[in-house]
Amino acid sequence: FVPPYRPNGKAMHVKGFLKRFDYQAKQNDIVLGKIAQSGIAMIGIEASVTLTYRQEYAQRLSNRPDYRVHLFHEWLADEIEHGRITAETLDVSANIRGKEIPPARLFPHCTEKTSLPDVGVKWQKIFEAFGLKLATEKTGCCGMAGVYGHETRHQETSRELYDLSWKKKVDATGAQNMLVTGYSCRCQVGRYEGVKPQHPVEYLAKLVA
Repeated sequence: FVPPYRPNGKAMHVKGFLKRFDYQAKQNDIVLGKIAQSGIAMIGIEASVTLTYRQEYAQRLSNRPDYRVHLFHEWLADEIEHGRITAETLDVSANIRGKEIPPARLFPHCTEKTSLPDVGVKWQKIFEAFGLKLATEKTGCCGMAGVYGHETRHQETSRELYDLSWKKKVDATGAQNMLVTGYSCRCQVGRYEGVKPQHPVEYLAKLVA
């Protein structure tokens, strides 16, 4: 179930519009707190945005409702660990049996891996559960840094950061074999390489389709 879109205020927080951020965060707390009461797990795709609910919201607000928005790998790893999702239930093995599955390399979002150092390990375990191998690449910031890389005055610096940390590893891996958790990172690779890499969930979904 995909609920109606609600901006979570990440951009307002980054730009220092804290009063507007606080208002948006309070409204979202009310809505998400009510959804949590249903017992349905809440999942966010974009790492930096999803982490806002447990970091920036916690820093700015008090007396918050009890809820958690999981990152996709957190939810999926837990489902696999408790046997609710398996390669057999999804018939993944039938889709990959006898096929040459190209090696994939994970490029985690920098904010995500700083906040959750085990993100690479969890994704590897998820892939192992489906009989797939995954390597994790060590990189720094892709140079997009949220809205920073979109701003005209930062274009040159953004490109320099990309070339410094990502360019050689992207060339060595190939965009088609990259799995990138950060939306901004995928945009950055798409901007400079002309090919937007997949999110790990997109990669797995194609194998179970």
